[in-house]
Order: sequence, then C-alpha cells, then structure tokens
Amino acid sequence: MHAAVREPFVGVVALHKSGTNLVAALMRALGYTVSGEGTGPSPYPGGLWEKNEADYLPTLGPGSAYLVHSLPMPTVGGPLQYPRPLFSLWCENDFPVIYHYRDPRAVILSLIRYLLKQNVSGGFTGLPFHTMYARVLRSLPTGERRLTHAIDNLDSYLTWSFRDNAWLLDHPGVLTTSYETLVGARGGGGDHERDLAVAQLMVTLGISGDPADMARRAYDPLARTFSRGRAYGWVDEFSEEHLLRFRRRHSDILERYGYPERGR
Repeated sequence: MHAAVREPFVGVVALHKSGTNLVAALMRALGYTVSGEGTGPSPYPGGLWEKNEADYLPTLGPGSAYLVHSLPMPTVGGPLQYPRPLFSLWCENDFPVIYHYRDPRAVILSLIRYLLKQNVSGGFTGLPFHTMYARVLRSLPTGERRLTHAIDNLDSYLTWSFRDNAWLLDHPGVLTTSYETLVGARGGGGDHERDLAVAQLMVTLGISGDPADMARRAYDPLARTFSRGRAYGWVDEFSEEHLLRFRRRHSDILERYGYPERGR
C-alpha cells in the first residue's frame, strides 16, 4: 500500500511514440486517474483532446494526471503565440510536470511500424498525416528504404516533437524521464536504473511505497499500440548509412537529449 497522493494534479508531456502507454500505466500504478492524448478517445465530439482541452481540464478532480504529446513554448507574434490550455493552467498553478521522451531513432522506427500496422488493420488514429504517410511507406519495397525515407523526410515531425519541447529539459519544475530508463530489464533496460527513476518520481509527487512494485505494473506488452518495446532494438535495424544520415540531419537532437551516436 502507498500513501495518498499529495500532489492533486500532474501534467505529463510524453512525446509521440515515446512509450505513452508505459508512462500512463506508471501514473495509474501511482494512484492517478489518467486521461489525455494517447490514453483513449476524447469524451468530446470529434475525439481530439487538444481541440477540447479547455473544456475538459476544469472537470478533472484531485488525483488526476493529464497527458499531452507536445507542449511548445508560445512565442510572441509567432505561430505558437496562443498556448495550449494545459500551458496556461500551468502558468496559473504550481503543479508538477513530467517530461517523457525516447531515443528519436527508436521513435522513427516505432512510427513506421505503427503506420504500417494501421494500413493493415485500419485501426488507431485516422489523422491526415498518418493516413497519407502510411501510403508512402507502403509503396516502398523494403524496410531499409522505408527507414531511409523517414530519416530524410520527417524533419517537421521531429521538430514538433523533440525540438519544440526541448525547453522543458531546462525548466526547474519539470522532472524528466525516458523510455530507456523506465522500461526495465523486460524491455531491454535495467531494473536498478528503472527503480531509481521511479523512486525519484515518487519523492517528487509525495508518494510512498515500493518503486520496484510500481514500475513492474507499468510495462504492458498487451497495450494497444505496443509493438516490440525494446529499449535499444532500433540498433539492429539502423545500418551504418542510416546512422550517418540521421546524424547529419538530426545531430542536434541527439546532443540535446544526451543520446550517444550509436545508442549506448
């Protein structure tokens, strides 16, 4: 048994394809009611969380965790001058925010698998980007060609995800986590590293209990969007050419997030 949660509300920024199910399951294990992007359909018409965020956030009660895939810093006079409602709520209230990410090379592979699976099953989201890029990927004859194409053409996707949210890495009120850290030995990481990360999270949120027990509940290979779930599985699928192409185009992301050029 763990003590009652002392922080009544937590914001979670989990980059797209970074292991949303993993961090959402961990928050549930810690006693939170979880909602938001990647956690299921919005209860509002249209099913888009971002579109209805301003209406939904005020309805959340104590012990809630709300998850978004991106929380960019608004810029005066720029395209992001109007912040998301979660950003405005954070400005007005002092609550913890968790920033969760994953090696961007693993993210690209995960996106490719997700879109190809969508093509076959017709399930998951039906966003225009997903629909159209899935057709592009399906037209390519090999996995190697698909990966090359994604590295060369997903600049805006990686910017929306990694670059636009990098400011969170420097915010003193943000606790950062990563897929590689939280996944544990079952997912190709390490249990000791995982337990330390979960323990730090529990201290920040004011929760007592066994970090190892909380963490074990989070890794779910039966999750809706789970594919392979290996922390460093991408290493076996990136050729030397892929590594070089990625480094040439996106070395700033690797450096900013502290990921080695070869993964470990």
